[in-house]
Amino acid sequence: MTEHIDANAAGALALPEGHPEREAALAHARSCPSCQAALDEAAFLFAELGALEPLPPPSAAALSRTLEAVRAEMRREQRRALLPSQIAGTLAAFIVVVILSHHRATDLVSLGAALLGVLAAVTIGLVPFRGLSRVGMAAGASLTLAFLTGRAGGLALHTGAHCLVLELVAAALPLALTWFVSRRFASPSAESYAVIAALGALAGAAGLSLTCPAHTHFAHLFVFHVLGVVLAAGAGLLAGKKWLSPKPVGSG
Repeated sequence: MTEHIDANAAGALALPEGHPEREAALAHARSCPSCQAALDEAAFLFAELGALEPLPPPSAAALSRTLEAVRAEMRREQRRALLPSQIAGTLAAFIVVVILSHHRATDLVSLGAALLGVLAAVTIGLVPFRGLSRVGMAAGASLTLAFLTGRAGGLALHTGAHCLVLELVAAALPLALTWFVSRRFASPSAESYAVIAALGALAGAAGLSLTCPAHTHFAHLFVFHVLGVVLAAGAGLLAGKKWLSPKPVGSG
């Protein structure tokens, strides 16, 4: 071995004793001061490393923080994967409610309320809050629609039953679509399904701003449209716990 080993001194010295390349490097260094200096420096480095105290194992708090960071990243990846189906389902909920109804309001207030409701449903779906806080936001948005279009008027019970069914149908659309897509990924939590159902019902309530014959009756809107969002969220939560999300990996 005639070439210099300055750059590879540490690697040569790390080889086990008796290894041909290690022995050749040592033999070469006896007649080459620069290579001998490199080997001496590598030997000193190995000695210093060997004298170091072993690192203590990570604490339980550090492991917990790392685990939570991994889970948070998994939730973000899951949300990114499922968001297109959630938005598509929400828009489909609005369209289906409008198609299934015969009444059509054309005044600017009703049109504006419908547009605002759809935008709210999509926007709340994009908010990265955990747990059921977005259910409250969806119910608040539905209540805002009621204040925008509601005036005096009674409950309109017969119409209310029809509206409630339509909101539950609207909630089922994004719920079913998200569940279908999620079969390729880790299943969303039951809380995530509650949020998805609430947003579908909110989109349905936006559609009812155009199609409900009693859309100017505040009492009717509060009892059937606003509480319909809450009822849909409860149904989504129950469905998630019982059937759709048996092994949740974290709340959405």
